[in-house]
Amino acid sequence: MLAVVLAVLAAGCSSDPEDPAPESGGSPGPSGASSGASSAATPDDTRSGGASVPPPATGEVDAPSPGTGTTVPPEEQQPPLEVGSGQAGPVQPGVRVRLGALTRVDAEAAAPGEVSGPAVQVEVVADNATDAEATLAAVVALSYGPDQTPAPLFAGESTPLPAVLAPGDRASAVYVFAVPADYAALSVLVSSGGNRPLVFSETL
Repeated sequence: MLAVVLAVLAAGCSSDPEDPAPESGGSPGPSGASSGASSAATPDDTRSGGASVPPPATGEVDAPSPGTGTTVPPEEQQPPLEVGSGQAGPVQPGVRVRLGALTRVDAEAAAPGEVSGPAVQVEVVADNATDAEATLAAVVALSYGPDQTPAPLFAGESTPLPAVLAPGDRASAVYVFAVPADYAALSVLVSSGGNRPLVFSETL
């Protein structure tokens, strides 16, 4: 009987009461610790492989300069030079223009926009008194009545001045304008390039 009691006491002393029993889920090993550490990555670590984003600008942007240049005003066009009936006027140095006969005619429409009807045929004569060719680039226009209404040109029945006038040469041209039959006061404007234009006042 004494031997049985001693054997029971010896078995109880051999076990360490401070050692905790292992949990049923298994003991965590070194691999478990490393996986937990990797899952706790910081936001900075997740951006280590991406492109860096620059910080927003905080400085003030200067407004564009309005400039300091001086605006050059357009050149003022000279008013037409009035030329008396039967007289000639200069369209450029050494080149003079005068009107020939003014005749009432009935014009036929030959181009889009033209309307057959009463018209005035104007003869224009240019003289080059210089020893060099003169580039005319002449423009002839006609207006009528107290309101100076512009008269449409019958281009098909007109023969304009040449673009270039030889030295000492003279050229004649014919321009046909649509003018109502009951208008007698006419103004004919002749210009050549950027030179001062001429205006002829005529009465039929």
